[in-house]
Amino acid sequence: MCNIFVDYIRAFDSVYRHKIIYLAQDNVPAKLISLMKLTLINTRARVKINNEYTKELKVESGVNQGDTLAATLFSVLVDVVLKQLHSRGNISTSLTLCRP
Repeated sequence: MCNIFVDYIRAFDSVYRHKIIYLAQDNVPAKLISLMKLTLINTRARVKINNEYTKELKVESGVNQGDTLAATLFSVLVDVVLKQLHSRGNISTSLTLCRP
């Protein structure tokens, strides 16, 4: 039996938005890529502190909090990365590597 632990803490916040789109282009339908671009590219935010707003900040990483696409985007990214690692021989998906 094998156990694998993957730490996904802050995973949604740490992925660069341009990388998500770049990596997904070969495996995701064009319509979904267009939706991803609309929600991820050229996004700006301001922070409210004591009823005053900061200057606009360019958001370049992470997905939008509460975005219904967030889980899908992250799943797509993980799938693409695992496929790339598997094709390079850096990862094996075979269960025969596990000891009984």
